[in-house]
Amino acid sequence: MSGTTLNMIKRYLQEEVVKRLKHYPATGIIGARQTGKTTLAKQIPPLIDKEVIYLDLEPISGYQKLENPVFRQSQTLGVVTR
Repeated sequence: MSGTTLNMIKRYLQEEVVKRLKHYPATGIIGARQTGKTTLAKQIPPLIDKEVIYLDLEPISGYQKLENPVFRQSQTLGVVTR
């Protein structure tokens, strides 16, 4: 795949995540290992005007954050990867 094609895919995915975060309080990014999910998730905060919390649900600590009632009541946006 050419660099131009990869950049187009990257931009499309970024736009999709940002669009969904405008309508929903959390967005999940799922996919096979080593495909850029974490990289994509960490590129989102500068693109939106709200605080973003990144959760990695691979380790148990990610799930423990979800159980925190303060987190569930916050007005922040969540980007979740697994």
